[in-house]
Amino acid sequence: MSGALTHSPAEIIRQLIIDLGFGVNSTTEDWSVFSYTEPNTPDNAITVYSTAGRKQGAFMVNGQTQMFSGIQVRIRGNDKRETFAKSSALANGFDGVQQKNVRVETSDYVIAATRITGDPIDLGNEVPKSKRRIFVINLTAAMHQN
Repeated sequence: MSGALTHSPAEIIRQLIIDLGFGVNSTTEDWSVFSYTEPNTPDNAITVYSTAGRKQGAFMVNGQTQMFSGIQVRIRGNDKRETFAKSSALANGFDGVQQKNVRVETSDYVIAATRITGDPIDLGNEVPKSKRRIFVINLTAAMHQN
């Protein structure tokens, strides 16, 4: 259930990625994690975007709609194998999340569960002559603010 959130689902999942140890809270180190805007550097970066969510039905007791936020995680890296490995590790990590507490600035959230919607997708090189490879993971996340 999403409800009203102070931060976007992308910002919350960005912090989850950092908390799980898949990326860092930096703008210059390898595997820095961003939300919404992906800078040109560093080469190895993770960017999180909010996408369309999915209704998953309603609770029988109170009729409240169960909403899962849609998320896309873009993984960019210099080395195809390393970037694929990072993508696979992230996908596996997301599929194991249950009842995880996350703090973004001064707001606390509970991520009840995340579920990937499929394997990481290889989008190829960033631009035809670039050596940077792009993979994306699509997932849904049930979350609420404490």
